[in-house]
Amino acid sequence: MPNIALKTMIDATAQELLVLTTDAETLQEAFIPKGKLTQETMASLQRLDYLTQSLEALSSIWEKLTDEIPEEWAVDNEAAIDSIGLKDLAAKLKGVMTPQAQVSSETSGSLEEF
Repeated sequence: MPNIALKTMIDATAQELLVLTTDAETLQEAFIPKGKLTQETMASLQRLDYLTQSLEALSSIWEKLTDEIPEEWAVDNEAAIDSIGLKDLAAKLKGVMTPQAQVSSETSGSLEEF
């Protein structure tokens, strides 16, 4: 039963939320059309902006909470992390980010079309 400091786990989660915030900001810039914005496009961009701001706010909350958590508090995070379907994210949260996983998370992934 591996244990990790709760403070460490929450901080790792906050840092991942910041990475996602940066990714969402990049997407916002990439999806801004060159011509006239339709109402549908504007609504989609506003949702993406809301998502970006929400990720940043959640990261900020987690970072602030880490200041309040005693160092000695620990959790068994293995089952929770193992339930994550994204293997590279799970590896990052476990602190086992290998160079191959880093390249994989930056360059691959499956595209889900809606």
